[in-house]
Amino acid sequence: MTFLIAALTYALHPVRLPTGWSVAIPPYRSVANETRPPFVATMARNGTVAVLLVRARDALDVPRRLLVVRANGTSTILRSESPETTHAFQRFGPIVCSTDSLCPYFENVALARDGTPFVTLGFQFSGAYSGVSRAAFVWNGAWHVVPREKPPFKGAGKPYDSGNVSIAAADTAANVAFVGDFANAFPAEDVSLALADRHWMADVSGVEYGADNIALGEGDATAMRGEFVAGFDGGLKIVRDPSIPTVAITWHCSRRGSVPGDSCTRSAEPGFGVAYGVDSRGNAVGDNEPALGSAGSPILWRDGKALQLSAGHGFAYAISEDGTIVGVSDSRGFVANAHDTEPRARPLDELIQNRGTRRVQTALGIADDGRILAFVVCEDGKHELAVLVPLRATSSSHSPSRAGSGSRDLPRTMQQQYGASMNSKVSCAGFDCSSLTSSLNSILVGLFTAHEAWMRRLRWTRKVYPE
Repeated sequence: MTFLIAALTYALHPVRLPTGWSVAIPPYRSVANETRPPFVATMARNGTVAVLLVRARDALDVPRRLLVVRANGTSTILRSESPETTHAFQRFGPIVCSTDSLCPYFENVALARDGTPFVTLGFQFSGAYSGVSRAAFVWNGAWHVVPREKPPFKGAGKPYDSGNVSIAAADTAANVAFVGDFANAFPAEDVSLALADRHWMADVSGVEYGADNIALGEGDATAMRGEFVAGFDGGLKIVRDPSIPTVAITWHCSRRGSVPGDSCTRSAEPGFGVAYGVDSRGNAVGDNEPALGSAGSPILWRDGKALQLSAGHGFAYAISEDGTIVGVSDSRGFVANAHDTEPRARPLDELIQNRGTRRVQTALGIADDGRILAFVVCEDGKHELAVLVPLRATSSSHSPSRAGSGSRDLPRTMQQQYGASMNSKVSCAGFDCSSLTSSLNSILVGLFTAHEAWMRRLRWTRKVYPE
């Protein structure tokens, strides 16, 4: 059965970056061992876009700026260093940002449905031992540490609560998921215990629903929507055991009245792999890799069954409330429909009217009105971040309330922010590529390659070494 999504066409709008800055494509120059996919760019349900930036002259540096393009077309550039952020990392005394290397940096970004930005900041330290401290923040005119009270995973760590807090996902400004890890701890005698015990200093997750803090337990949350949280358990801990299989996870947080209550139940794992996105009905998307770092294919977990979207290697990154799935397969961005009897990935390249010689490399996220955030590659190999705007639909197989039905034109302010008009030929000027070196271009094979690099890093034994 063919649904409405197959009839959509899109217009491509490059996201304009500030002069001298480029999209931060992992791996960075960082000793941090990521505990989740490299979410350097994301899209909120209302169409807000957020992207981590590095200086174009040193594109392998850690991200120091965050560009937020709001749904109304206005934009803000936020810095990682501020009195609020540096205060959170005063482990052994005041932090003086005399150089970038002594300042906190962005590790990932998440947006609530209204576009409120949440970030994880990292800070590398050394002395008696070396490690990485992490803290989560929300921006509402200034950076504020979240959660305001104790982390929601209190009591879930072994042998004690983790000291690091990372942002995993945000549904609303009050409903947020966190991950705790031990990268700032000195394992010492814990190394042998961690090797023998898969639960010793393992990553843990928790959610904050308004005033309710709920521990989810072991595993790494990556997404949340309504009553559901999604993620994976791949044995990430202070000393990782690569023999532990990776399983996708969904947690269901029961409702008490109109809001989730004070308990969340870990569902029977839908299968091997990593879940990156979830909708309010509990349908999750991701990939089916059997172990972190191994190859997998894009997957939809629906009604307890794993449905493979493509035979190629790749990942499904997001699912919207109308069932639209976006992701990457064999380095090609795709769109799929979760409501199809047998959902299949369709290359976005086939659906873009003004694509020219570009190709969509990765589709990262989707808004409620059908806009898609993507990495695209120009003919000369340069990359840019772009928003794909649905133009029209020629079928009405689904109800008109579904996103993407009918014309979806951007407001003029949004067109000016994203780039050229829909009917004009779009150039690669939207991405400030001139300063990128040829070595960076070999690294920037899109988020697909970035994800593979992240997976390779997960094979490392995570340790902090005494000096």
